Amino acid sequence: MLVLEGLISVSAAAKIREKVRESWMPIGKILRQRGHLSMDQMMRLLEMQSSEPHLRLGELAVRERWCTEEDVAEALRLQREMSAHPLEVFLSEVRCDRDRLCAVLLRYIRQIESRIAETPVQV
Repeated sequence: MLVLEGLISVSAAAKIREKVRESWMPIGKILRQRGHLSMDQMMRLLEMQSSEPHLRLGELAVRERWCTEEDVAEALRLQREMSAHPLEVFLSEVRCDRDRLCAVLLRYIRQIESRIAETPVQV
């Protein structure tokens, strides 16, 4: 969306995407570092995930009773805290009109809210 609005070039967007990707810590690595999974369990989870790609690694770890839901929630919280947010990287890399950026982000948020409002509630 920022490229389409002319706030950033395609090459700058790719550079930002790469920086964000480099800072991303996989949840399996966090669970291993915190002592919740062994390397053998991690490898087995990845094998399971290849046959059940609709399930996330944390869901599989809980299902196998190798982690608790609290372990996974904590790992996800740490993942968010340790990983660079794309907007943080954008602001550190690109000089742009902040008012225009806010307008673009507001439109984006409204699009997301509209999609959420259109999603049927499952009971």
